[in-house]
Formats: sequence, structure tokens, C-alpha cells
Amino acid sequence: MAELDKTGDSSGVMDKDDVITFLGDDSDEKEIISLEEDKDRKEPIKKEARKSEPKEPDEVDDELKEVENELEKPDESKLELLTPVSRTAILKKYPNLFKDFPELENTHHREQAFSERFPTIKDADNALMDSETVKGLEGDLAEGKTEKILLAAKTNPDAFNRLVDDYLTVLGRVDEKAYHHVVGNTIKYTIVSMLQEAKSSSDDKLQEAAQILNYFVFGSSKFEPPTNLAKPKTETSDETKLTSERKERFQAVSDELLTRINKSIKNTVDVNIDPQNQMREYDKRNATRDVLEKLESLIDNDTRFKIVMDKLWKDAANSNYSKASVDKIKSTFFSKAKNLLPDIIKKARGEATSGKKSEPQKEVKKDKSDKPDKSSNESRSSHSNNKKQEISKGMSTLDFLNAED
Repeated sequence: MAELDKTGDSSGVMDKDDVITFLGDDSDEKEIISLEEDKDRKEPIKKEARKSEPKEPDEVDDELKEVENELEKPDESKLELLTPVSRTAILKKYPNLFKDFPELENTHHREQAFSERFPTIKDADNALMDSETVKGLEGDLAEGKTEKILLAAKTNPDAFNRLVDDYLTVLGRVDEKAYHHVVGNTIKYTIVSMLQEAKSSSDDKLQEAAQILNYFVFGSSKFEPPTNLAKPKTETSDETKLTSERKERFQAVSDELLTRINKSIKNTVDVNIDPQNQMREYDKRNATRDVLEKLESLIDNDTRFKIVMDKLWKDAANSNYSKASVDKIKSTFFSKAKNLLPDIIKKARGEATSGKKSEPQKEVKKDKSDKPDKSSNESRSSHSNNKKQEISKGMSTLDFLNAED
């Protein structure tokens, strides 16, 4: 199995056992979300003094807001790389600052170095974009792709034209074999065009000229079609393999995590739907189903929550699905469920116990007038005896009872 380090990095794609180990203990103990009210609430949930209607998705959740604040980028106006205060000035006012907090001295030097190289955040962003562009071009060159490079050069027509004019000359200086290959293929395409035209116009002289050209250039009367200098790819590139591994890892982590979340929510509902054990089993099952469906509906329709979860999954992917990032997804989902479940459970419990229990059937007293007469009994007895005589050989009891009179 692939081994995970402390950051969650893996030497390969995790299988199911790896994911279970990665996400934590897979013991038989049921994980349940605590629905106890926060200490600062005026009334606990047990008193059931809250509104029966569940909160709408767009209501403010403190937990969700906290996650959003963590994911939100700070205002760039607050990140301008101003000239930092000198070390001497800091120590003059706080002589023990760097002794008490040595990491602040490193931060101070790093800030100073950044300010010297990038006076503003925009300069740093431009440098990052240029770096990413260069890396992209290098990646294309490594794959033998030149389209983006030519498109970039074409933004300056004069530079592009010079590139085209000098291409074969420069290619010859760099690799003579490659130069002859390009020129040879160009001549071969020319010969193919000459032969096609000669055939369509029945021009024997043009056909002879094509044969002469082939012999002059390649020293043979036998024509060889154009070829590729590069060998065909027989194996998947490393980039494609890496992408496939990332997809498989995401699928493994997300499937196992969502399975655990759903189990925890189901266990939570089972524990809280009927704590006093007053509901019939049938009503309890229906109430549990209603709670789960309502919770799923509210979460699915909560656009804000979806945006937060998408960002959390993106951060998890960037950290190679570290345990901390996956735990953050889990805790955020639990916080959302904890916020919604109390009201949903209360409403479902109320609907299940508010007069929906079936009343016991009243015993029907029979009076003397209801007593069947003797003739009627004799008639039924006679009919039964007749049916007994009509049972065919091999007929089952069920067939006989279902048979029409």
C-alpha cells in the first residue's frame, strides 16, 4: 500500500485501505454529531423552545462565515510592500522583541528582501505571471509543441517574419539532420502534388518530371512518402499519468469521506429523532427519512455553502489531500449539519407524534340479531363440500382457495 507522510503526500494512488487509514480509525464505534446547544444560547434544544421551521440556507452561519474568512484573500491595499521599519528602530523601542520572538526577526528580514525586489503586490503578481508563462512555454517545448510560441511571436509581426525567414538556416546550424528532414519532406509533398496533377490532366511529361525530381534529390527511382522525424508515442506521458492519479486519489478520498459523513449524519438522526422512545417503529423510519431528505435539499440548494466546499476541495487538492485539509471539509460539513438538524428533527418529530397514531379499533359487539341462521350455515357447508369434491389431482391448496366459485 502507498505510504502517506505527515502532509498527506503519497507515493502512489491510494486504495481503499489506504484511504481508511488516511482518514482515521475505522472502528465500529458510531460517529455522532453533537447537537447540544452552545453555552451562549438562552434555551437548550431539550426544551424545544426554538422555532419549528428549519433555518433557510441563506441565513448567516457563524461557522460557515469563519471558514469563508479563512478562504478569502486579504485586501491588496493592506498588503502593499512598504519599506519596513529598521531593525535598530524596532530594538530601540522593544529591545527584547527579537529575543522573545526570534521568528519575527526572520519575518522582518524576509519582508525587507521582498520590498527590495517587488515594491508593490502588482509587481509581484506580474513576476509570478511571467514565471508561469515561461514555465508553460518550457512545458510546451518539452512536449515538442510550438504553437503558443509562434502565437506569442506573432504579436510582433516583424519579429515573427524574421523568425520565419531564419527558421531553416537556424535549424541547419542546430541540427543538420533535422534540416534535411524538413527540406526532404517539403520536396516529397511537392512530388506528390506533381503526380496528382499529372494523373488528373493526363500529363505524361509532368509525371516524368516528378520522377526525375525524386531521383535527383533522393538518388532513387523509388518514391518514399513523407515521414515524421519523431517516433510515435507508445506510452502515456508522465503528465497524463499524474492527472489520472490525481483523479483517482480525489475519487478515493471523496467517496470514503462522503460515506463517513452520511453515516455520521444518519447515526445522529437515529439517536435524536426519538430520545424518549415514544414513536412507533414505522413513524420513526418515516421521520428519519424526512429529516435526511430535508437536510439534503437544504444543503443542495445552499449556493453559498457549495462555493465554500468547492474552495475547500480545491485547497485539499493543492495540498495533495493532506489530512488537515480533508478534516477541514469534514468539520465544515458537520458544522452545517449541526446548524440545520435540530430544527429539522424537531419538526419531523412533531409531525410524527401529532395525532397521527392510529387509534385501536373498537370491538364490535354482536347482538342476537347478528347471529347467523341455521339455513345460511347449512348453505355454506354444502358449498364447501361441493368444492372439496372438485379438487383436481395435483392442485395446490393456494390454487384451490383462489379458484372461482
